[in-house]
Amino acid sequence: MGLELVRVVLHRHRRWSRFLWIKQIQYQRVHHSGGGSAIPSLERLADVLGLARSRRISRSGHIGTYSYMVHGAGCRFVSGNGTEVDVDFAADGSEVFDLWRLRWYGLSLPDSLDVTDEDLWSAVRSLQPLLAEVRPGWFSVAS
Repeated sequence: MGLELVRVVLHRHRRWSRFLWIKQIQYQRVHHSGGGSAIPSLERLADVLGLARSRRISRSGHIGTYSYMVHGAGCRFVSGNGTEVDVDFAADGSEVFDLWRLRWYGLSLPDSLDVTDEDLWSAVRSLQPLLAEVRPGWFSVAS
């Protein structure tokens, strides 16, 4: 079950950047089709931090059907069905997560998954080629 949860996270990770890019394009078409200034760039998910810190966007708000809340070194996203994805950002902008965030994600799914620490550790270790431990207990999708 832990491996299933981590695989779902990896699959969703790949969709986040594409989702934000599509929403940015849609926003630009609707709000700036007359040649006005473009909205702030979201080339990578970590850009949300800098934009919030510089007050170019709010620390919390909505992107499509998702709400977001910038916190410390990361951001929490909540879908319309209540599924939560919470990540921190490394210095290079990559998304990093720990077992607590994986567990919270599993518990927030519509069909909740409650996974033990042992199962989660086993799952992330089995996916070491796909995941990199960037600091003790924190993981990122390998580049």
